[in-house]
Amino acid sequence: MSALEGLPLLETHDRTGVPLKIRIALQSEAATVMAVMTRAFAVYAGQLEPEPGALRETLKDVELAMREGGAILAECAGIHCGSARFAAEANHLYTGRISVLPEFQHRGIATRMLEYLATVAQRLGLQEIRLSSRSTLPQNVAFYLARGFEIVERVPHDAAPHVDVVKFRRRLTPE
Repeated sequence: MSALEGLPLLETHDRTGVPLKIRIALQSEAATVMAVMTRAFAVYAGQLEPEPGALRETLKDVELAMREGGAILAECAGIHCGSARFAAEANHLYTGRISVLPEFQHRGIATRMLEYLATVAQRLGLQEIRLSSRSTLPQNVAFYLARGFEIVERVPHDAAPHVDVVKFRRRLTPE
């Protein structure tokens, strides 16, 4: 995505004061994006039905998703601690697989990643971010609502119709 070339690295700190860097992931870093995602989603193994798709993805799946869209990586003091993927749609940026390693959670990293994704959306000329979460993860639903997202619909999960998927959007103000 040439529009993202030169997108600056976000250099900040997490809530504990540890240096935090967020940037666009290179295609050659797909294995790193996948490793962070897999470790972060591993907490749901055996806890959710159906099992999260993130735990079934292969490296080829991640590479393809990154070619069709992109990904970001977060580093805390040099350790890859977060990742997320995104894809530009007709009128919004869809983001998914938002992942923060368990030992780095509750430090503001996911919030900073969402802020960076807003910058990505605006750089691409998009004024909205969309994402989704299972209703069976109320802490995630509350997290997104607290960060300016609104619920736009609830739909049955493709693989488990008794589970709702909550779809969110956040409108962005022009830069």
